[in-house]
Amino acid sequence: MTKPPGSHWFGYYDKFQFNRSGTRNLGPRSSFDLRMPKAGDEIEIGFIDPMQAGMSWQRLGTTRAWHWQAGCMLQWVPGGGEAEVCIWNNIRDGRFISRVLNPDTGEARELPAPVFTLHPDGIRALTIDFHKLEDMRPGYGYYGSSDPNFEVLAPAHTGIWVMDLEGGEPELVVSLAEIAEIPWPWGDLSPAKHYFNVLLCNPNGTRFLFLHRWRFPDRGFQTRLVTCAMDGSDIRIVDDSRHTSHLIWKDDEDHSCVVKTTRTASGILAVPGRWR
Repeated sequence: MTKPPGSHWFGYYDKFQFNRSGTRNLGPRSSFDLRMPKAGDEIEIGFIDPMQAGMSWQRLGTTRAWHWQAGCMLQWVPGGGEAEVCIWNNIRDGRFISRVLNPDTGEARELPAPVFTLHPDGIRALTIDFHKLEDMRPGYGYYGSSDPNFEVLAPAHTGIWVMDLEGGEPELVVSLAEIAEIPWPWGDLSPAKHYFNVLLCNPNGTRFLFLHRWRFPDRGFQTRLVTCAMDGSDIRIVDDSRHTSHLIWKDDEDHSCVVKTTRTASGILAVPGRWR
């Protein structure tokens, strides 16, 4: 769909790449590929119209907060309003932020934190500690940032935040410390270093899922799948098999999610609180 110059891609798999009418296909564009990002590497944000002859690239802006796996969390903001706006993560004065833009009017604003996923209502977002993500899983966070909690195994003041897209400071709803304290049937988690990854709201916006991951000093990372209410209450461990990845909510009828794990070749259907 795209053409030179530059390399084009899109991530993550759960983001809205197309607008509601299907006339704009978002994506980042870099001037290089086949190497990891370096501090200060800047890429373009833009879109093409797949219905337009030539599908020319329309530039929207730039960012220095990105990686190959999930880009800069670029996506269209859901909601029923007339205006179509998109959002992506960036860096301003050494801090991770997010930028909201209306491509039709050029109206733009910045929010005080980056986003990971958006609530279905289009007025809230969930985010995690991208400093810690890059420390624990290089290539998934944003390069060039140092983790201020590097020495702390499970900080109580960092974790998952909910942010109002209209402004205001993010609210911490789930901390790494409280999740790390939940017993794990396969061993003691106290020597491990913990982090969060992959946030996703269910279709009706009442709950979200996330991956709690950790590394012991002498082995690779392990995982369990967790869900909770939007305010961080009603925490439930769904899958403690150690190898959960690549998941999506199935529907609102039985509140289930499809999970890729090593228990089967094709994944499992998990209901929060029990196996199905």
